[in-house]
Amino acid sequence: MRFFIVSIILLISLFLSQAFAQIPNGDFENWTNGNPDNWITDNALGIATPITQSTDKHGGSYAARGEVLSIAGNPFPGYLYNYGESGRGFPIGQRYSQLDGYYKLTTTGTDKFLVWVYFWSGEQVIAGNYGWFNAASSYTKFSVPLIYFTNDTPDSATIWITASQDTSQGNATASIGTVFFVDDLSFSGTATGVEDNSQPLSFKLNQNYPNPFNPTTTISYSIPRSSFVTLKVYDILGNEVAALVNGDKAAGNYRIEFNGSKLASGVYFYRLTAGNKTDVKKLLLTK
Repeated sequence: MRFFIVSIILLISLFLSQAFAQIPNGDFENWTNGNPDNWITDNALGIATPITQSTDKHGGSYAARGEVLSIAGNPFPGYLYNYGESGRGFPIGQRYSQLDGYYKLTTTGTDKFLVWVYFWSGEQVIAGNYGWFNAASSYTKFSVPLIYFTNDTPDSATIWITASQDTSQGNATASIGTVFFVDDLSFSGTATGVEDNSQPLSFKLNQNYPNPFNPTTTISYSIPRSSFVTLKVYDILGNEVAALVNGDKAAGNYRIEFNGSKLASGVYFYRLTAGNKTDVKKLLLTK
């Protein structure tokens, strides 16, 4: 009987370790110099440390704690961005159907716990979604179902986590004093086909993530038909500082990395043009 119980415990432990291994340090057990391994945080900006290691966990020994701090009276929300060892997403090779995890959230305003997840094949987004989750005083399970746009198998994934007001745009606007905890992230299920036939592609420029950033950030966008596409970055005086895309693109979802290492700290704008459609968003480089 004792051998049977020990065997069951070992099998459960093996299952959990394999589940969390899908996402590098998805259980937030490993930290170096105050930062969770394999995750980018805005601690790296050197302004403050809104992301900290916590023993208030769901499982294991640790969880990640994020707080919206006050910097010169302005909200400075903590974020977590899993970039993998390559710095361009962590490798996966399966069409998972959803991202699962556990969170807690206390807020001084209307903030919600926000999770973005993208699956990529090369530079193209082949699946993705985001979820807003209400305040919770104890650890609560969340799930973000993946919406697939193609039948391709992903080769990498990225996850972005923060607390934000529910603008449905992913902008980093939050209430000072809001606190969240997150732990035990894993993928589950298998998607068998394109699940988004009822949702055709539309022209869309997403908010860059992370934002603020130093020195790299990811910009993703969608175009509904083949077009000549330009994606350019400008300073606050309207001077072009980078041309990220300048050519023909097929209909689809795309991402590109912007490196601001040669630019000064400050506010910049990026503009996407495809055919007769144009959109502009703001980004913040902080060194």
